[in-house]
Amino acid sequence: LLVAQSAEPNSAQVENKLLMQQKLDQAQLLLEGLAMGDFAKIEQCAGELRRINTQSNVIRADAKYIEYSAQFLQATERVAKMAQKQNLEGATLNYVQVIMTCVECHKAVRGTQEVAWNSLTPSYSTFGAGPGLEPLHGD
Repeated sequence: LLVAQSAEPNSAQVENKLLMQQKLDQAQLLLEGLAMGDFAKIEQCAGELRRINTQSNVIRADAKYIEYSAQFLQATERVAKMAQKQNLEGATLNYVQVIMTCVECHKAVRGTQEVAWNSLTPSYSTFGAGPGLEPLHGD
């Protein structure tokens, strides 16, 4: 017996898609703030990313997503911290961590590749020592 599944997304899927689009929009605005050296915009966008991230945790609560979500939250907090210190290099490098987390999470959620995050995360020493370059996991 075959049961036809509806091609229509459920409300949680629709809301999740909307939140992911909002994250993408804020990440692009954050990049704009970095390119312009606008520390207020950088800090505001990092805060919006954290807010959206918290909302998306309610919709998608599986363990893999929660792990990436925590890494995303840490990286956005460091972006905001570096913006407060007006440390553009530190904010930029932590933005790279934000984007890497997004890409790896999406790969994992799509099931295209099993990801060992700790082995992929460059330590701050990869980029050289400097202000604002803090390890993600106490490396």
